[in-house]
Parts: sequence; structure tokens; C-alpha cells
Amino acid sequence: MRRLFLLPLLLIVTGCELTLDIEVPRADQVLVVDAPFEVGQPWRVGLSHSTSVQEYDDGLRGVYGATVEIYRGDVLVETLFHCEQISPHCGRPSDLSRIGYVGQTTPEAGVTYTLRVRHPDFADATATDTAPLPIAPDQLSASATTRPG
Repeated sequence: MRRLFLLPLLLIVTGCELTLDIEVPRADQVLVVDAPFEVGQPWRVGLSHSTSVQEYDDGLRGVYGATVEIYRGDVLVETLFHCEQISPHCGRPSDLSRIGYVGQTTPEAGVTYTLRVRHPDFADATATDTAPLPIAPDQLSASATTRPG
């Protein structure tokens, strides 16, 4: 009986280990465009690229050397400039890594814009969206309370 107890204990103590080498195909890097916009605020576009699960990356790195254009219909509104140094249009230094490209014009409410990004190392990226109209409240009320004492 004692021997039957020692056998499972011996297996647990010595353990089993199996190392598997799995070949995961590397995916091509693709351009990642981050371009939220707000009426009345200058255009700001962040460019980075995707990273394979096999590669360690301590954060998104900007993609430089791209041409970033804003169109209204078929009319070019502005070509954004790369923000290499701090200027009134670039924002805070902490923003530079994710912004990258800024403009001097601002979106207008209710207007549809197209963003076109070209870079020699990536496929072109295009997106179209409409700047939202401001939301007007139906009614507004306020009340004041006082504390006794």
C-alpha cells in the first residue's frame, strides 16, 4: 500500500516538461492611423505601425516621412506638417509621440472630409467622415441647495 502512495508522489516531484517550438508566421506591418477630430480644433493625426506578437515593442513608435492630406470633396484643404519640434500647433511634448502630424485649419460642423495618407513603406490609407453638428440641449435647468447650520 505504501508503494502505491510513493509512485504518484514520485511522479509529482520529478514532474514532466515538454518544450514546444511553434512557428508563428510573421504578419506584414500595416500603417495605423489615429485621427480623431473635433470641430474648432486643428487637425491632428498620429501615425504608427502594427507590431508582430513575436516582437517586443515598448510602445507605439511614430511613422515619419508620410504625406497626410485633408480633402473636402475633391478639393485639397490642407497638407498636414510633421511636428518635429514644439510649436503652438504641436501641443504638449508628451503628445508628440502619438500626434505626429498637425494642421492649421479646423474642421467645420456638418462637412464631410477625407483623410489620405501615403507612405513609401506602407499601403495608402484613406478614410472619410463628417464633422458632427453641435448638440443643442432641449432644456436646461439648475437648482441650488443650502446646508443648514
